[in-house]
Amino acid sequence: MERRPVLPQAGPSLGPDGRLTYLDEHGVRHVVDLLAPAEEISADRLMERMHRHQTLFDRIQRLSLQWIEQVSAPDFDERESMEMLLTTLETALESLLPEAS
Repeated sequence: MERRPVLPQAGPSLGPDGRLTYLDEHGVRHVVDLLAPAEEISADRLMERMHRHQTLFDRIQRLSLQWIEQVSAPDFDERESMEMLLTTLETALESLLPEAS
């Protein structure tokens, strides 16, 4: 069975249990498990980093929406444009980052 990528509908937020969560396109909440148990980075510190760089995230979001708007057409709707953008970004960034250990 082919797994489709989950498309977040909003930026991550700190859930009631102190873990990062986000909603997908169907309204299902997902927990982001970024931290390995041995790591000392707390969720508070991670959230603080995210808040510190919120302006950059907002800029990326505006550019993404602009791109979606320009690529969309009657035969290629906004959701398809978003999926193509996310897949293309993931592929491009994946090739630039070191492999996971």
